[in-house]
Amino acid sequence: MLLAAAPDLAILALLMIPLGVPLSPWLGSLSASVQRAAPAASSTEAFAWTFAVITVGIAAGNACGAVIIQAAGTQAAFLTAGGLGLAGAGFGAGPTVRAGIGRAGG
Repeated sequence: MLLAAAPDLAILALLMIPLGVPLSPWLGSLSASVQRAAPAASSTEAFAWTFAVITVGIAAGNACGAVIIQAAGTQAAFLTAGGLGLAGAGFGAGPTVRAGIGRAGG
Protein backbone atom coordinates (compact mmCIF):
# COMPACT_ATOMS: atom_id res chain seq x y z
CA MET A 1 0.00 0.00 0.00
CA LEU A 2 2.95 2.28 0.68
CA LEU A 3 4.07 1.94 -2.94
CA ALA A 4 0.80 3.49 -4.12
CA ALA A 5 1.94 6.77 -2.52
CA ALA A 6 5.04 7.08 -4.70
CA PRO A 7 4.75 10.12 -6.98
CA ASP A 8 7.54 9.03 -9.36
CA LEU A 9 9.92 6.19 -10.21
CA ALA A 10 12.80 7.41 -8.01
CA ILE A 11 10.62 7.51 -4.89
CA LEU A 12 9.16 4.13 -5.83
CA ALA A 13 12.67 2.65 -6.02
CA LEU A 14 13.59 4.12 -2.63
CA LEU A 15 10.41 2.76 -1.05
CA MET A 16 11.03 -0.72 -2.46
CA ILE A 17 14.36 -1.10 -0.64
CA PRO A 18 13.02 -1.20 2.94
CA LEU A 19 10.02 -3.23 1.81
CA GLY A 20 12.33 -5.87 0.32
CA VAL A 21 14.61 -6.19 3.36
CA PRO A 22 12.42 -8.81 5.12
CA LEU A 23 12.52 -11.09 2.07
CA SER A 24 15.85 -12.73 2.90
CA PRO A 25 15.01 -13.66 6.51
CA TRP A 26 11.59 -14.87 5.37
CA LEU A 27 13.10 -17.18 2.77
CA GLY A 28 15.66 -18.41 5.30
CA SER A 29 13.00 -19.24 7.87
CA LEU A 30 10.86 -20.87 5.19
CA SER A 31 13.76 -23.10 4.17
CA ALA A 32 14.48 -24.00 7.81
CA SER A 33 10.80 -24.85 8.36
CA VAL A 34 10.68 -27.07 5.27
CA GLN A 35 13.88 -28.80 6.35
CA ARG A 36 12.43 -29.51 9.82
CA ALA A 37 9.01 -30.62 8.56
CA ALA A 38 10.01 -32.85 5.65
CA PRO A 39 11.46 -36.31 6.12
CA ALA A 40 15.08 -36.53 4.97
CA ALA A 41 14.18 -38.90 2.13
CA SER A 42 11.77 -36.40 0.58
CA SER A 43 13.43 -33.07 1.39
CA THR A 44 14.35 -32.39 -2.25
CA GLU A 45 10.75 -32.83 -3.31
CA ALA A 46 9.52 -30.68 -0.42
CA PHE A 47 11.84 -27.81 -1.41
CA ALA A 48 10.89 -28.20 -5.08
CA TRP A 49 7.16 -27.99 -4.32
CA THR A 50 7.61 -25.08 -1.93
CA PHE A 51 9.47 -22.92 -4.42
CA ALA A 52 7.27 -24.06 -7.32
CA VAL A 53 4.22 -22.78 -5.44
CA ILE A 54 6.01 -19.48 -4.72
CA THR A 55 6.86 -19.14 -8.42
CA VAL A 56 3.28 -19.86 -9.47
CA GLY A 57 2.05 -17.27 -6.96
CA ILE A 58 4.45 -14.66 -8.34
CA ALA A 59 3.36 -15.40 -11.89
CA ALA A 60 -0.33 -15.22 -10.99
CA GLY A 61 0.23 -11.98 -9.10
CA ASN A 62 2.03 -10.47 -12.09
CA ALA A 63 -0.77 -11.50 -14.44
CA CYS A 64 -3.47 -10.11 -12.15
CA GLY A 65 -1.43 -6.96 -11.56
CA ALA A 66 -1.12 -6.38 -15.29
CA VAL A 67 -4.88 -6.63 -15.72
CA ILE A 68 -5.46 -4.19 -12.85
CA ILE A 69 -2.83 -1.76 -14.20
CA GLN A 70 -4.43 -1.81 -17.64
CA ALA A 71 -7.89 -1.22 -16.18
CA ALA A 72 -7.24 1.18 -13.31
CA GLY A 73 -3.57 2.20 -13.16
CA THR A 74 -0.55 1.44 -10.99
CA GLN A 75 -1.91 2.94 -7.78
CA ALA A 76 -4.92 0.64 -7.90
CA ALA A 77 -2.64 -2.34 -8.51
CA PHE A 78 -0.41 -1.46 -5.53
CA LEU A 79 -3.44 -0.90 -3.30
CA THR A 80 -4.97 -4.21 -4.39
CA ALA A 81 -1.70 -6.06 -3.77
CA GLY A 82 -1.36 -4.43 -0.35
CA GLY A 83 -4.94 -5.26 0.58
CA LEU A 84 -4.58 -8.87 -0.51
CA GLY A 85 -1.28 -9.09 1.39
CA LEU A 86 -2.96 -7.83 4.57
CA ALA A 87 -5.85 -10.24 4.05
CA GLY A 88 -3.42 -13.13 3.62
CA ALA A 89 -1.51 -12.11 6.75
CA GLY A 90 -4.75 -11.93 8.68
CA PHE A 91 -5.77 -15.34 7.41
CA GLY A 92 -2.37 -16.80 8.29
CA ALA A 93 -2.43 -15.28 11.77
CA GLY A 94 -5.89 -16.64 12.50
CA PRO A 95 -6.55 -19.46 14.92
CA THR A 96 -4.94 -22.73 13.92
CA VAL A 97 -5.18 -26.24 15.22
CA ARG A 98 -1.96 -28.21 15.20
CA ALA A 99 -2.14 -31.86 16.06
CA GLY A 100 0.33 -33.00 18.65
CA ILE A 101 1.46 -29.60 19.89
CA GLY A 102 0.94 -29.03 23.57
CA ARG A 103 -0.39 -32.51 24.26
CA ALA A 104 1.34 -34.90 26.61
CA GLY A 105 2.97 -37.71 24.67
CA GLY A 106 2.27 -35.97 21.32
